[in-house]
Amino acid sequence: MSFRKLFLGIFAAALIGALPTGCGKTPATTEGGPRTAKTAVETAKPTEKKADKPAPAKPDFTFSADGKTLIKYNGRGEEVTVPSGVAAIGEKAFAGSRDLVVVNIPSGVATIGDGAFADCPDLQRVTLPEGLISIGKEAFAGCANLAVMTIPAGVTTIGERAFAKCNFKQMKFPESVSSIGAGAFAGCAGLELVKEDLPPRSASIGAGAFNGCPCERLVKECFPSYLR
Repeated sequence: MSFRKLFLGIFAAALIGALPTGCGKTPATTEGGPRTAKTAVETAKPTEKKADKPAPAKPDFTFSADGKTLIKYNGRGEEVTVPSGVAAIGEKAFAGSRDLVVVNIPSGVATIGDGAFADCPDLQRVTLPEGLISIGKEAFAGCANLAVMTIPAGVTTIGERAFAKCNFKQMKFPESVSSIGAGAFAGCAGLELVKEDLPPRSASIGAGAFNGCPCERLVKECFPSYLR
């Protein structure tokens, strides 16, 4: 082999090695390297779901604008103490509270409204304050387990059916009581009274105030104007 042929062979081999090995266009490049198409998965940003804010807790009590009247009890406690500063418990404020067992009413409350505690099936004990003046119509009616209560001195008025169908075994009326409404204690099947427990003879007692009570005969004897 001549030197000329050897030289041409080496030159041809070098030229072939310098040519591109693939077909078609070379991939486009960027400064950071080859540019590739992004998939939908890579480009889509996940939607962040905002967590729902919990609703603010409802307060246990709703009051009048001046804060003097307790309008509504919204809680579910077994024992409840009415906040201080309240002067009146409004109509049906606690009515139908099925979990209520004990209620403490502080001094300063002068009025318990109509139906305020009506139909509380598990209510057993209520503490009434000194300074209470009036107990409204059906205030505790239908509280079948209410057995412990003392009517404090100062109460003048007990409304119609205020304690109908309660579970009292005894009750002592203070000298301040001047009016007991019709049917006030009707259906209190276990209520026994002795003469010392009765309201003053000057009190007005409405029709059927003690209807269905064992003490009704005594009431009739002591209050000739009492109408069954």
